[in-house]
Amino acid sequence: MMNWLLDLFNEAATHSVSTGIVWHGCFMVLAWAVFMPVAFVVARFYKITPGQDWPRTINNFWFRNHRWLGYAAGIATAVAMAGIFWTGEPLILWRSYHALTGWVLIALALLLIVGSLFRGTHGGPYHPRTFEPLPPELWPGDHFSLTQRRILFEYSHKNAGYVVVLLTFWQVASGLQDAGAASWIWLTIGLWTLIVAAAFVKLQLAGKCVDTYQSIWGLNDTFPGYRRNPIGWGITRVPGPYPVQQTAWRPARQRQSPKPK
Repeated sequence: MMNWLLDLFNEAATHSVSTGIVWHGCFMVLAWAVFMPVAFVVARFYKITPGQDWPRTINNFWFRNHRWLGYAAGIATAVAMAGIFWTGEPLILWRSYHALTGWVLIALALLLIVGSLFRGTHGGPYHPRTFEPLPPELWPGDHFSLTQRRILFEYSHKNAGYVVVLLTFWQVASGLQDAGAASWIWLTIGLWTLIVAAAFVKLQLAGKCVDTYQSIWGLNDTFPGYRRNPIGWGITRVPGPYPVQQTAWRPARQRQSPKPK
């Protein structure tokens, strides 16, 4: 049985690769098969977390973790590319389909990370970090007002993210094939892919892909974001009529009762 597993793909039992290629593969899998799918799932389905008293409490769990997982994927990719330099092999764009797709993914990753720096101002009735209420004259912002700048960012960031997720499956599989990876690696990554896919389907069918605008600013259809449909597909928006929106927001972490003196 063990010999069959080792020999199943490209005679992996007798196939050897350089240390640089091994490190390249390990960190690329970590970046694109682990960090990136988790960042995608968190951003899409955890804008409102279990137990959150929404809309009276605001939770930026999804934003923090999506951002840091994106940075982690970028760092892991850089380490993986260093593994290729370690081998001394030239970085030729058209060397193989795997290499070509890899450069496309790196370009998209740069678009996602750099583009997020130009997403514009936050705006809204409360400060995004202190959650202190703001006077109405300070409410306008690119996100709260859904300016053209913010709309462009939403479309480009989300669509590039979808392309990244789809290309990742090809990229990881082609890399394992080129390296002659052992069967246990294929089976492990395949099982992880099934887990992520099952979680995606379950959360999507449960309506957990909540409209970002509603998740941040609640149920107040007088706000400018309600003048257009959510950007993206399969997004759940709570239908009106809406109750009166309370004016005091607070972060979810402040929901705990104070300790008795």
